[in-house]
Amino acid sequence: MKQNKTQAINFVSMKKLILSFIAIINFVFIGNTTVCPSAEVIPGAPALPYTQSLICGSTNDITSANSAAGTGGNYLGGQESVYTWTPTSSYSGVTIAYTGQTWSGIFLYSGCPTSGGALVGFVTSSASSKTLTVTGNINSGTTYYIVFDTWPTPNSPCAGSFIFKWN
Repeated sequence: MKQNKTQAINFVSMKKLILSFIAIINFVFIGNTTVCPSAEVIPGAPALPYTQSLICGSTNDITSANSAAGTGGNYLGGQESVYTWTPTSSYSGVTIAYTGQTWSGIFLYSGCPTSGGALVGFVTSSASSKTLTVTGNINSGTTYYIVFDTWPTPNSPCAGSFIFKWN
C-alpha cells in the first residue's frame, strides 16, 4: 500500500515537472505568443474613418526583448492594446492617430510581433496624442498588428482611443 502511495506522489511530482518544462520551452523557444491569437480584429475593409476605444490586456506580453522594437522599445513596457488587420485591398497613406495616455507609442508590425513579425513603423512620445503615418504600401492579404503601449509608467495606454484611415 505504501509503495502505491509513493508511486502516486512521484507521478504527480513528475507530471508537474514535465508541465513546467514544457512551459519554459514554449516561452524560450517559441516565444510568448498569447497576445496575437487574442488580438482585437479590425475588419478587412472597415468603414472609414475607423474609430475604436482601446481594449487593454492585463499583462505586458509584448516587450523589446521579444519583438522588433526599433528605437522605441522602451515604450513597450506596459499592458498593451493589440489589434489585427488583414486588408482585403492594398493601401497607401495609412495613418493611425491615438489619443489617451502620455508616454505612449503606436507600433505597426507585419506579422505577430512576438513571433518574428517585422516592424513596419512606430511613433512614441510623452504627449497624449500622436499619429503614425505609414510610409510605403499596406499589402492586401498580409496580417498586420497594431500595438498601443506605454513606457513602464503609466502602466497601460487605456483609457484611450484611435482613428484609423488612409487616402
